[in-house]
Amino acid sequence: MHVVISGYYGFGNLGDEAVLTALVRRLPEVLPGVEITVLSASPEQTARQLAVAAVARMSPWAVVRAIWHSQGVISGGGSLLQDSTSWLSPWYYLAVMWLAIALRRPLVVIGQGIGPVGNGVTRRAIAWTMDRAAVCNVRDEQSRRELMRWGVRRPISVTQDLALLLSTDGEQSPRKSAGMQQAPRNGRPVLAVNLRPWPGVDERIVDTAAVCDQAVERLGADVIFIPMQDTDVPLGHRLQERMRHGLRVADVPTSPDELLSTLQGARTILAMRLHLLIFALAARRSFVGLCYDPKVEAFAAGLKAAGCSGDAYAALPWEQVNTAGMWKHLVAAWEADNLAPKVRQQMLDLAWQGLLQAAWGLQSGWPKGG
Repeated sequence: MHVVISGYYGFGNLGDEAVLTALVRRLPEVLPGVEITVLSASPEQTARQLAVAAVARMSPWAVVRAIWHSQGVISGGGSLLQDSTSWLSPWYYLAVMWLAIALRRPLVVIGQGIGPVGNGVTRRAIAWTMDRAAVCNVRDEQSRRELMRWGVRRPISVTQDLALLLSTDGEQSPRKSAGMQQAPRNGRPVLAVNLRPWPGVDERIVDTAAVCDQAVERLGADVIFIPMQDTDVPLGHRLQERMRHGLRVADVPTSPDELLSTLQGARTILAMRLHLLIFALAARRSFVGLCYDPKVEAFAAGLKAAGCSGDAYAALPWEQVNTAGMWKHLVAAWEADNLAPKVRQQMLDLAWQGLLQAAWGLQSGWPKGG
């Protein structure tokens, strides 16, 4: 079977690349012998790194040829169907889905986080498309509710983010990133921190610096800033300048494996970016999430729904991201001795469930009456 994978791939976003890497590695386990072609912004790089076929995502003829020669299309995961970054963004992914529908190829929508979408026409277009997919599963309950509110009539499963599939029990990541090759200074436990560009983050750098200084003084922490993209790096340097004790700013990891290995060297993670929190869970590390976006809140809600009631995994609403709020939750996460292994396994099982649904949808062929 030949499958085309569509998503935000080839742009150097580690979260999305983690989703793609998980798909490429795990799909053959549920679809033996599958051949994969990725629609990528950097097809040569994607092909080299993951040993799959890849074509330019913005080349109409290349995309048409890839889907024409395929037996199915996977859309996902990630936050593809939202218009907060650009009103055009969801229309690209919808166009790829419509091409699959027009060519009567099974369309599988997997592990997606839906919204926010402010445009009513876009919402109706998404609902129409989801009703014609062979399989539709999303990574959180909030996304399912949004689709139902927009008029989707078909069943929608809530699974989990596919990046969780990068780590399974007993597996080790191959190497560490440049920022963590040496042991923590003086053997101190590591607090990994991440901030990303976002409205309001400037005001929170001062609070974050104060919390990091307290972590050094009162918890004996070695603080390291972990950027997920190049745009995060300037925030790391600004945080460094604000701190009395300073911190290390790591290099941007060159692969999801490097990021996972980096987090395995930390004790606790304080972060904005969703996939840094997902990687923390995969690496069995406690975290405090700074909920700048509904998708981070939705991930935290998923943990709670899975039965997580301890201090190891905390999510702080954006309006409560201040020195007192961060410090309170950080201390609790730092000292937590119960990392809820059953919760982590349940989240991992949900991610596998989503992948198995995708395999079923691809093997079932074009939906009857579709």
